[in-house]
Amino acid sequence: MKRWSNRIAAVVAIGLTSGVAAPALADPCGMVPPITMIEGDPIVRVGAQKTYVAYYKGIETVVLRPGFEGKVDEFGMLIPFPSVPAIRKVDDNIFPHIAAAIDPPEVLAYVQNAVRRRGRVPMRAPMAATGGAAGAEAPLRYDEVRVVKQEAVGMYEVAVLEAGSAAALNKWMDQHQFRYPEGMDDVVNDYVADRWVFVAVKTKVGQKAGVNPRPGMKAANAKLPAGATFSGHVQAMGFRFRSDELVVPMRLSAFNKGKLHNVVYVLTDDPVAIRRIPKRFVRRQLSGAELYRNLTGPLPLRVIGGTYRQLTPWQKQNLVKQRDPEPHNGLAKDLIASDLLAITSGTLSNPFEEQEKELLAIGERLGLRGAEIDALHAQVLAKAKERAVRKALRRVKALTMTVIDGEFDRDVLARDNLRFATYRVPARRNKPEAYDARHMGPRPRRGGRVYRGKGASIERQELLERQRLDRRHRIDDWFRRLGFGMVVVFAGIAFACRRRGAVRWLVPLALIAGAGGIAAATPGRATTAQLIEQLSDRDHAEAAVAELARRGADAIDPLLDAIADADEETAVGWAIVALSEIGDPRVDAELDKIHASSAYSMLVRTWAAAARIARADTLDALAAVAPLAQTFPAVQRPLGLRAAALVGDGRRVRDLDKLLALAQTPALRQALAPAVSAVGAPRLVRAMLRARDMRTRQLAAAYVPAARGNPAAAVRRALRFSPRARDVPWRGGPLYVPALQWSKDDAAAVVEALLRWHLWADLHGRPDEQTKIDNALRVWPLRSAAGYGQPRGGKVSTEQWLLAWGRAAGRDRVRAILAEQGVARQPRWRRVLTVLR
Repeated sequence: MKRWSNRIAAVVAIGLTSGVAAPALADPCGMVPPITMIEGDPIVRVGAQKTYVAYYKGIETVVLRPGFEGKVDEFGMLIPFPSVPAIRKVDDNIFPHIAAAIDPPEVLAYVQNAVRRRGRVPMRAPMAATGGAAGAEAPLRYDEVRVVKQEAVGMYEVAVLEAGSAAALNKWMDQHQFRYPEGMDDVVNDYVADRWVFVAVKTKVGQKAGVNPRPGMKAANAKLPAGATFSGHVQAMGFRFRSDELVVPMRLSAFNKGKLHNVVYVLTDDPVAIRRIPKRFVRRQLSGAELYRNLTGPLPLRVIGGTYRQLTPWQKQNLVKQRDPEPHNGLAKDLIASDLLAITSGTLSNPFEEQEKELLAIGERLGLRGAEIDALHAQVLAKAKERAVRKALRRVKALTMTVIDGEFDRDVLARDNLRFATYRVPARRNKPEAYDARHMGPRPRRGGRVYRGKGASIERQELLERQRLDRRHRIDDWFRRLGFGMVVVFAGIAFACRRRGAVRWLVPLALIAGAGGIAAATPGRATTAQLIEQLSDRDHAEAAVAELARRGADAIDPLLDAIADADEETAVGWAIVALSEIGDPRVDAELDKIHASSAYSMLVRTWAAAARIARADTLDALAAVAPLAQTFPAVQRPLGLRAAALVGDGRRVRDLDKLLALAQTPALRQALAPAVSAVGAPRLVRAMLRARDMRTRQLAAAYVPAARGNPAAAVRRALRFSPRARDVPWRGGPLYVPALQWSKDDAAAVVEALLRWHLWADLHGRPDEQTKIDNALRVWPLRSAAGYGQPRGGKVSTEQWLLAWGRAAGRDRVRAILAEQGVARQPRWRRVLTVLR
């Protein structure tokens, strides 16, 4: 059965991406390609599954970007882990950047006028418990599922689960609209026996009130409003967790259909291979020193036709920017540095990672998702990330990056998690000529000479770098000693205060602090000023937003003051979210001021623009704010979501011309496709022929093939000829014919109707209308279905078209066309019949 969207939930240990093609628009007169619509099962696995793994001192990171594509209402993942992980969003381009960190792209310059043994991976920090996150808690009952934690991560709703059995997990997934693949019970029960946890992930496309995580939540209502769909690339995700050994939980991936081509990037203290996976799949191993050089040094320079000295000064000047590694592997540098920072601090999540999750939460409340908003988030996080990278990245020199690439055996994957052993790849295979990470195969051979440093002073460059690092080490040591001294001083002061009876002040202070905590946890009793303060507290921000929105107009001025005065970007974002949910007309003008003001950052202005779009409650209001997408590209998605919400399933739309005019906005065209098509083929065909605006006619023709009803029959009825007609059916504008899958009978009926109108226009002296019909009769889908040839030449007469049709359909069909308008006996037209004998 034809549907605009398919409720599909896939259970995978790896992932998904998707895209929807935009419709092409055709010549001003003639056939129009249809708006692309999705039918059937759209989930398709694409390419190799890529996984990044880092392990050091008992902390492991796994990063994956799902390797499926499609357009779905829901998509889910189920991933087991030995302990409760910290979860974060990772940039979608992370894997190309990791590959470029291993084998950086070369910058080409042309001289002018030339054109260890096998064994277990060493354990650095044994863990106190080797099981899952349950620790000392009692095992679950057979039929029980415990929700350990829930959170929102970008486009995902994430639940970390413990299960008493595969059957209990299966039941939970069914209740939450995931699909539990057959044959997976034994593997899941193995994970249950080992006390592992399961991370269940689903896209946040359902009704927000039904899927928002909240304390004590045991069920989610993800039912979509009519006509709503999810499309677009899913986000890459990172999981950081504690484990007493390096292990990759990939057993469930064996239940995915298709080839199991995997590329695994492993960053560990020793070079490794995967047990029971052929050693030939170990393609490359890179020392930490080489990896550090690739991440921080300039890209390799290959000079063709001479040497570096022979390059012109202009070429050398341009090479400085061209050899910047940041655009190629900067994401990998951030990822590796973040992992090393977490490992050295002993935490699973860094402060800037938590800040990014909060920015994502604000964006999701406003419908913002995608590369544009991610780039704005990166600008806000850049300073915090830069400090972390500088501090932690040098520790990568003690590690090794291993690349494992091949089609993994399905039985091996199903039998056990991926476990690793020390292995060093032979030197003859460990070079880019044998395997280049960016090409996933041998590197193409090139001539010329390769330079690694800046200019010709490579040795000097390395010496200066070592001296700088030595100075940095000395400064770091000095600060560490100073910090320890400060701790000793404060401890002494505290002891002296205790001797003087200062302890008696601690109890009242603790009570005051506790009262403040109670106020923060009960927003309904807090003052507006206290709620404004809670916008800076991630744990209470969303509850504060809900209460501020409930207070309505009384909260507008305090929120505006907070936006003007707040130092933290996240507090400003939550204030804008609260404003967007207050039903007061004054908010619109205030949001307009914010997104138009250069005093605010582009991220804040984008939030304000998205909030303004969220408040549009009619198609006219939406049309008024649609131009914001030109200034703020990130708001295209909220614009589409709001449009889809306003028109619903399209059947009750009264002003189709207005809806089509709105659909001319590129950001809205695909979002409105289900609603426009649902109005039915007859109404769309009428708009295609009679709308006052040419673009509206053209867009209506593009939507007709996917329209509800019988589009071919609607076109036949609309173009039906009448000898008493005073004008053509498409009067006052261009003639479009939709690109349908024409049957021979339907195509023939439309062709004969067009030929009748061509003759009518000839007899009434309407050459402009004849030209429009010429264009429609020339298009290939209609000609091929009806089976007639195209006359040669530019301007084609009515006689030529009648002759072409008569050769395909017969003389009698042409005679009927002429007789209907009473000209069959006139000499001019009798000659046509004579030629057809």
